[in-house]
Amino acid sequence: MQLPKLPSVADLIRLYGLSAKSQLSQNFILDLNVTNRLIAPAKLKDAIVIEVGSGPGALTRSILEAGPKKVFAIEKDRRFLPSLQLLAEAAEGRMQVVHHDILTLDYTKLLAPLVKPQPWSEPSNGVYIIGNLPFNISTRLLVDLVHDCRLKRGVFGFGRTHLLFTFQHEVAERIVAKPGTSDRSRLSLLVQHAFAARYHYHMPNTVFVPPPKVQVGGVYFAPLEQPMTAAPIASVELVAQHILNQRGKFISNGVGRLVGGNADIALQLLEQAKIPPTTRVSNVSTEQFAALVDAYEAHLQSPLAATHGGPMMSPSQREAKRIKLMHRLERLSEKGAVDWTELRPDPSGRAADDQDPARANKSGNVVKVVSSRNAAVMVLPARASSSPEEMRAGNKYADQIGRKKVKRSPAAAAAAASGSAEGGASPSLPQDNDEGVSTLVVCRMPESGV
Repeated sequence: MQLPKLPSVADLIRLYGLSAKSQLSQNFILDLNVTNRLIAPAKLKDAIVIEVGSGPGALTRSILEAGPKKVFAIEKDRRFLPSLQLLAEAAEGRMQVVHHDILTLDYTKLLAPLVKPQPWSEPSNGVYIIGNLPFNISTRLLVDLVHDCRLKRGVFGFGRTHLLFTFQHEVAERIVAKPGTSDRSRLSLLVQHAFAARYHYHMPNTVFVPPPKVQVGGVYFAPLEQPMTAAPIASVELVAQHILNQRGKFISNGVGRLVGGNADIALQLLEQAKIPPTTRVSNVSTEQFAALVDAYEAHLQSPLAATHGGPMMSPSQREAKRIKLMHRLERLSEKGAVDWTELRPDPSGRAADDQDPARANKSGNVVKVVSSRNAAVMVLPARASSSPEEMRAGNKYADQIGRKKVKRSPAAAAAAASGSAEGGASPSLPQDNDEGVSTLVVCRMPESGV
């Protein structure tokens, strides 16, 4: 569907004095031949398109000329809004400019007036998310959408939404990497267990303005009708994290770490997944990985799993531990023993420990609780005067949900040795210390807690 005669994108950039911001990882494509080829796999006739980071609008023009019913141009940088609005006027009602950050966009509110939810058995719901993504958000956005796809929420609450994004060439290669290749990674397994992903277009950096230092690849994603495993996405990520940490090692090593070093249980899980223990991690297929996740999830429900801490707990068990800790903190706060804050999840999925400093009350004791997409991080500072017994008690308490060991600084040890203790800490709750000695407790949250 041809648009009326418009100034070229290059002319609009000059007219509005636009330029790419390196801090936003902006790189523009001005050649419509490139943008046309980029969107070629998507069937956009009468579709609904959400474009991520429309910028000066070259990709937007290619999308509009493919004949979609509606295009939502999502742009965070307000400098581009006037040029996009000019394009929206030329599109005669088929385009809406939305000034918003894609990482916090409410897809349901955006699509509900136009899209009727389709059954998941339908290959496509006629909705596409397309974008020449800034490199600094590309992987984060993709992982968020994998979560949404598994939970059938957000844009996937309307059915099987297809995606088409640009990534750094190396990242694109990791996304689609096959077993036995050096690019096989956690991202490969996370994406491929829920999507059919295809690297369809390699772009040299010379097609961008300004040219990035890397090559770029376009990847097309189609959600699978059924994910390769029905296990919670938290378990998928946990298994992938443990087995892909050392890609050149035997898979038995990673599974052993997953189950707290219990070699017998590790071998049982591998046997159930029909994976030879001497298989190199990089050679594990997505189907084998999914079978391993299923075996791990089934094991979490067994009585034996309850005897293991850390990753051996199920998401529901970890959430129960988190709630118990929250209640304990509330009681201590009511008594004036501590002051604490719980930060809500960051939409990007990152840990939120830099969003708000811990607060201290008159007692001088500080507790900071931070919640992110999949983790609750609790920092329990320890007194310099804490005895070794108290340290061990604190460690034992935190070991129940998996965490890093408490370490005492030399100054704290010297203070304790000189007899300068000013009262002991609670055995299960180490207290404040100017030296910054702390216990870090990490508890994975279940999907329902996001």
